[in-house]
Amino acid sequence: MERTRYPNEGRLKSKPNGHIKPKPTRKTKSHPYLTDEQIAARQKMLFQQLQGLARSNPRKRQVSREEFLRIFKPAVPPPGVLPKGYKIPEMAMDWIGNSTINASERIDSYYYSAYQEGQEFLGYAILVVLAQRPEYRVITETIASDMTREWIRFEASKNAKEDKTQKIAELEDYLEYLNLKGVVRQAILNDGFQGRGQIYIDLGVPVMDAGVNFGASEELKTSIGDGRDEISRAKIKKGSLKGFLAIEPMWTYPNWYNASQPLRPDWYRPETWFVMGSEVHRTRLITFIGRPVPDMLKPAYSFGGLSMTQMVKPYVDFWLRNRTTASDLLNGFSTMVLLTTLDVTSMTQASGDILWERIQTFNALRDNMGLLVLNKASEDFKNVSASLAGVHELVAQSQEHIASVAQIPTAKLLGIQPAGMNADSEGIIRLYYDRIRATQESLLRGPLTTIINIAQLSLWGENDPEIVFSFNPLWQLDEAGRAAIQLAKAQIIETDIASGVIDPEEGRIARATDPDSPYSGLDLHKEAPGEVIEKLQEEYPLESILENEELIHPKPESGVASRLEKNVESKSAEFGGAATGGFPAKDDLAGEKDTKIEFSIDRK
Repeated sequence: MERTRYPNEGRLKSKPNGHIKPKPTRKTKSHPYLTDEQIAARQKMLFQQLQGLARSNPRKRQVSREEFLRIFKPAVPPPGVLPKGYKIPEMAMDWIGNSTINASERIDSYYYSAYQEGQEFLGYAILVVLAQRPEYRVITETIASDMTREWIRFEASKNAKEDKTQKIAELEDYLEYLNLKGVVRQAILNDGFQGRGQIYIDLGVPVMDAGVNFGASEELKTSIGDGRDEISRAKIKKGSLKGFLAIEPMWTYPNWYNASQPLRPDWYRPETWFVMGSEVHRTRLITFIGRPVPDMLKPAYSFGGLSMTQMVKPYVDFWLRNRTTASDLLNGFSTMVLLTTLDVTSMTQASGDILWERIQTFNALRDNMGLLVLNKASEDFKNVSASLAGVHELVAQSQEHIASVAQIPTAKLLGIQPAGMNADSEGIIRLYYDRIRATQESLLRGPLTTIINIAQLSLWGENDPEIVFSFNPLWQLDEAGRAAIQLAKAQIIETDIASGVIDPEEGRIARATDPDSPYSGLDLHKEAPGEVIEKLQEEYPLESILENEELIHPKPESGVASRLEKNVESKSAEFGGAATGGFPAKDDLAGEKDTKIEFSIDRK
């Protein structure tokens, strides 16, 4: 049976041996070639497509209870991190939906916000992929570099009873050998990229390898203390520290923690961690979390924190979208228009080919190296351009929003100097350095104190509480500025001594204890130069010195005296005696006007 399509209704009809005329159908005014059934079918299909689009839009679709509770679901580590047979604990969500699940509009809005605005844990696989983008990487690397750029300095405490210069030098060399600065920087990078940084303290304890126990010790599960308590002194012997290792958070997972009693100090604090199958005590795995999350979200974040990548992701997405939009607008802001004869007949197969050939010829010849040829009677040419006013300001603002969330000045993050008269970035740079200093104290002070105490036990077998450390300021003066400050300090001390506010010994202590002074670390147990002179004056009064001929004219040693006397006698015989003052007589010089007088004493 042959099938024929009738253009007036667009439906397939059967045509047996003879022609069968279809039943006439009513045509609509807006669609003269479609029937009512076809219009209804198309409307139904369009409605279904809109419904599917609405379901795919997280802002509009209804969120189920399971999807909402997924925000609080504990994270799942990669294979091999947990030992075989270990089951990830689940949170008891008894109440989470009862108070809010009925308010569907609020839940839908919140779920959209959590998903789109970076408030739901993205997972380590996504975070490490995003770390490749410069918009995320530059932020975290800038913060990590500034937090470790000037590093720390050791000094003796105010109550120190002896000079610590030698011990401080030994400790600095030891920590440099262990590359502590580089390891801490890597831990800060891991915290910025993935929300948690950890440093493993290697004391030479055997660990598991690829899930197979090659002498793995139960010692890894036990505490090593804080570096100053009895546990640390008992377990950390001299020379036992092998080094420090920065561990990425995706290779570790918390084992057990207190989730029943908030009054205990271990509330939501894992006591041990699984590191690729090996259970390690928290004191052996120093943890850095710069942006902690509330307790309820900690299992979902694998007991880490909010990464800088996840926090700035919405603003980076806006910047990327605006950048792409601006690029597309710039690419097509100017459109060439050819006004030519265009009617229905030109769209036929034959005329259409001629039209396309005319367009291709126009595009091929309209550059500066071609000759544009137009029909004077029937064609014209003009250019239509879109306005680009304000586009670069909008794109720049979307980029500056990233810097505002990261709290890094645009001059430092983007290299953009402030514009305008008397514009200066010094003030905002100082504020940024103050924030870095506060972050150093809150994030690094505790872990570094523990690590340095353990390093002292491994280096000397004991702790020295009189050695303390502080973070060097990021704002550095040049040589002229430092010299001017030291000159002002010296003048202040000199004025205070002259006015009787302090004595010279106190001024000497002030100069020796000033870390920026050129006399920093001066041995204060030695006698000052002024004290030595006073003792010499007391021991040898001026009157006794003047009366003692030997003190005024000391005799040389015996061997030196004999050689000196012989040389003097020989020269005296050559030039004359004492009557002529050691020179030849006047008569001898009368006939020798150009006599050259030489006098030397052999002091060998």
